[in-house]
Parts: sequence; structure tokens; C-alpha cells
Amino acid sequence: MRPSALALRTMLIAACIHPGFAAAQDAASSTDARPGVRVRMGRGGIRPVFNHPKPGEPFTAPNPSSSVDLGDLAVKAFEPIARRMLSGPAEAEIPLEVRLSIQAASLEFDASGWMAVVEHEVALLAEAGGEIETWRLRGEAPVVGLARDAVPRAFASAAGIAAARWEGELARSSRVVAWLADRGIEMPRARPAPEVPLRSAALVRPGAKRAPLLVHVDAGLVLSQVGDSRLRSRVDGLVGPVLAVGVSGRFARAALVLWRAPGLGGDVTALGGEIGAVLRVKSALELHAGGGFYATGSGLAPGVLAGVRLAGLRGPRSSSWRVGMEMRRTVGTGEPDDPPRDALGFTLGLEFPLRSPSSRPGSAP
Repeated sequence: MRPSALALRTMLIAACIHPGFAAAQDAASSTDARPGVRVRMGRGGIRPVFNHPKPGEPFTAPNPSSSVDLGDLAVKAFEPIARRMLSGPAEAEIPLEVRLSIQAASLEFDASGWMAVVEHEVALLAEAGGEIETWRLRGEAPVVGLARDAVPRAFASAAGIAAARWEGELARSSRVVAWLADRGIEMPRARPAPEVPLRSAALVRPGAKRAPLLVHVDAGLVLSQVGDSRLRSRVDGLVGPVLAVGVSGRFARAALVLWRAPGLGGDVTALGGEIGAVLRVKSALELHAGGGFYATGSGLAPGVLAGVRLAGLRGPRSSSWRVGMEMRRTVGTGEPDDPPRDALGFTLGLEFPLRSPSSRPGSAP
């Protein structure tokens, strides 16, 4: 039987994982340990525990539920690197502290399958002189198989990859090298970083968290229903473009909307301002409802709206693609240039985070 693409990819990652990661599983037995170099979890970032829900819940890997202690995995991965790179000779006292925090953790899905993704913030502190340097390091590793421990093992591998990258960052840091040199200590040479295969460029991220505050731009088409109360007639199925720009949070949204549709008296252009409530379901799925006012040549027309939107397709840089469907109903004055009475819109857009996604804060034990 030929191995699957995911299995081959996993074998390649395992073969290229930094040697220091294997040592992380037995850090306590390291022979070059120095009591002056401490590695511990700090109070910043998110709560250092990832709880994988039970199978069957939407937008999550099908593995059995599990709880992953990200803080423990981080210490085990980064500790042997810190001891190797920062210990110095046996007679040297190195009053350094490596303070770790978890900034983000998620399971993400792409063409290769489910991936464990974790971001660490690593601060190197001198007990007497404060912070020397801080890094932000990301690790990714595939979830292999459907066993209960597959998710924890993937996060352990992701932490090891992040720690291996930190070794190279340490060796290239002029601040750290200078700090050690002032104490007569030469920075060891970093080992080659792991060659991790690049992920697909077309990523689907149904498990990723959306930012709590977003700017979004949406464009699409509306199917309109235009009424004339004096003639008691109606024209259905009129199609026109729609454009919306707005700001959305976890619980509320505001937007400017422009749409154009053929009407009984000619083309009707409506410019509106909308506000409303938002309900996010599993982060990627969003329901919203609200109201607004729409201006045309005949004046202002009040209206209400409701819609559903799905986000999670990775876009350029830090943006995400989103698709949506919205229904608007306006109350006009009976003039031919009233806005469309009923408008069903289908949109495609991009959203950009104003604030990074985070989880409930917590401190390490």
C-alpha cells in the first residue's frame, strides 16, 4: 500500500525536526543544565490550555476530546534550547530567565488536513537589567490519525518547531550575543533549523478564531423587488450591484451600504447607513440583524435587515475572505425612485482585523 500524502508529509517533518526537540522530552536529565538559566511560563497571552471538543462539533477535527497543556509543552520544548545556548561554561553564573506565554493556539484545516498551530512569545530577561529581547514564534504540525493523543502530539511537535526556530533567532540576536560577550561567554553556533514543508496557499481555516474587531468590505449582487403603491404593481427579479464597508465586532456591527437597481421610474441608487446586532457561532459563522436609513432622490426610507455570513478563507496578508447573504426591506414614500422594497443580496468580501484574536486570559501555574 502506498503511503498517503499526509503520512509522507508527516515523515518529512519528523525527519527534519530539530534535534533539540527530542531532548525536550527529557529536559530534566540534561547534563549541561545551569541553575542560573530559568525557563517558565509568564502571565501574558491566553490561558495556556487548549481544549479540543468532542467529535461531531462543527469546524473542528474529528479526534476524541482532549485537553492540551500548552504551557508544559512550551517549557519542555524551549528549556533544552535555552540551556544549550545560554548556559556558558560550568563556572559561569548566568542570571537569565526565559519567560514564555502562549499568544494563540488553534486547529486549522487546509488541503493537507488538520494542523495544530501555536504562537509563543518568548522574552529573555536579565535578573538585574530587565528585558534583553523578545520574540514571537509560530509552530505548525499536522494532526496524524484519529487517536485521542493525536491532537496533543501535534501541539507538542508545533512547540518543538517553534523552539527550534528560536535557536536560530538567539544566535542572530546582536543584543543577546553582546550581553553574553560582556560576561566573557561566546554564543554557541545554532544547529540547522527544521525544513518544514510549506502549507498550501489556499487555506481554509474553519477552526481559526476571528479577531474581536474587524473592518470589512463586501461587494456583490442584489435581487430586488420594487413596488409602486399608487399603481399597485410590482416588478420582481431586478438585479443590481451592491457595495458595503463597515466595522463589526463580536456583538454589533455598523456599515455604509450602496446599491443600485432598475426601478419602475429608471435606475434607483440607494445609499444607507446600518447598525445592528451580531451573533457569532463557532467564530466562522455569523448571524446579524438590524436596521438603517436609505437615501434616494425621494428622501430617506427606513428599513430592516437580516443576514448570515461565513468567514474563514485565508486572504492576502492578515485578511480573510467571507461570503454572505442578506435580506433588506424598506418602507418608501410611493415615489418611482424609492429604494427597492425587498432586496436579497449575495456578497463576497474581505475582513481585516483591527485587534488580534485572543482567548480568555489566564496565568500559568
